[in-house]
Amino acid sequence: KDATTFLRGDNTFSTIAGGLTMVDQWRLTSSFSVSGNGTTDITSNLERIDTNSPGFIGNPMTESSGVFSFPSTGIYEITSIGNVFSSNNLGYLRLNHMVTSDNGSSYNNQAEFNGHTHTNYYYSTTAVSLFDVLDVSTHKIKFQMRHPNDASLQGNTATTMTTFFFKKLGDT
Repeated sequence: KDATTFLRGDNTFSTIAGGLTMVDQWRLTSSFSVSGNGTTDITSNLERIDTNSPGFIGNPMTESSGVFSFPSTGIYEITSIGNVFSSNNLGYLRLNHMVTSDNGSSYNNQAEFNGHTHTNYYYSTTAVSLFDVLDVSTHKIKFQMRHPNDASLQGNTATTMTTFFFKKLGDT
């Protein structure tokens, strides 16, 4: 039809999608620990990155007690990168993406990174998932850490050590 509209196979006109419309990044502001054989939601010490000229596109994510809400419907790529310190014994560490589509009545594990730890050892973990946000009032995500002994995700308010990326890839 014109430079920005095309005829689809179903004989309807559509506009050409134009790149990313939302990218946001958050981090832990201080270390988050788990001890014993536990699974713990990351519920505090989270901030949108605000130092050293961070770059963002579009409307930001919002967060309340560790539960993140999306600014619009669509398909999102979610990446979490954790800088971990293990202080006690060998074991594993899990970093989970827990998603809900019923406004928090139930959460499902959508992505999980399993890594082995060593005593007094630093390492990184990464988990990536896609989430189809059909309704911004009901579709949410939180992050969870599990370790059988003692470990912590490292955090700092001035530099990024553990981070969470949100990128809208397109409409749903």
